[in-house]
Amino acid sequence: MTNRIPPPPNPAINRVEAKKKYLIVEALGIVSGSTVVVLEGNRTLTDYEYEYDDSYKVANGTYTRVKIKPGKSKIKEFFPPGSSVGVGLHNVATDEWSGQVSYDRD
Repeated sequence: MTNRIPPPPNPAINRVEAKKKYLIVEALGIVSGSTVVVLEGNRTLTDYEYEYDDSYKVANGTYTRVKIKPGKSKIKEFFPPGSSVGVGLHNVATDEWSGQVSYDRD
C-alpha cells in the first residue's frame, strides 16, 4: 500500500509526565478535540486547556503529544507525591480507549 495515509490508530500511551502546572502525555492516536485524559479509569479531565503542538502532528492528522494545563494545585491533587495514579486516554468520537498506564510523581 503506497501513496496512502494510514487511518488514526487507537490511543496508546508511551509516556506521562506531571510538571508544576502541566500534565504531558505522549501517545499514538491523539485526536485534537476528541481525545481526553482519564485518571483512574473514571476522572475525565475535560475542564482544562489542551495544547497541541504542530511539531508533534503526524501525516494522518493525529498528534503524538498533548499538554494539559490544570494548574499547580490540581496537579498536586491529581498526582500526590508517593502515590501511583492510573492515566488513560479516551477518544470520545470513536469510543476507543488506551490501556491505562501507572504514573508515580516524585
